Amino acid sequence: MAKSGKESTFGERLRTRRIAKGISAKELDRRSGLHEGHVAMIERGDRKNPNGETVVKLARALECDLVWLLTGDKHEDKEYERYRSAKLRRQAAK
Repeated sequence: MAKSGKESTFGERLRTRRIAKGISAKELDRRSGLHEGHVAMIERGDRKNPNGETVVKLARALECDLVWLLTGDKHEDKEYERYRSAKLRRQAAK
């Protein structure tokens, strides 16, 4: 994780949002119309630069801000913020 507190890679942001939405990688593949296993490959970093169409499909399926998914900036989703705050509290408690 980046020192600024935001996820540093597209794959990390994708995983964080997917978990916050409570869906599996396989389900996100299905919802976004991607081949099975594609989301897992992105999250692991095996696919570092997904094409624009893939990014748009994922942002729509995750109901999240496209700019945030691409860059980590400007995310205003209340559900995500609650999840993120809880995650940071858990990490601080360790």
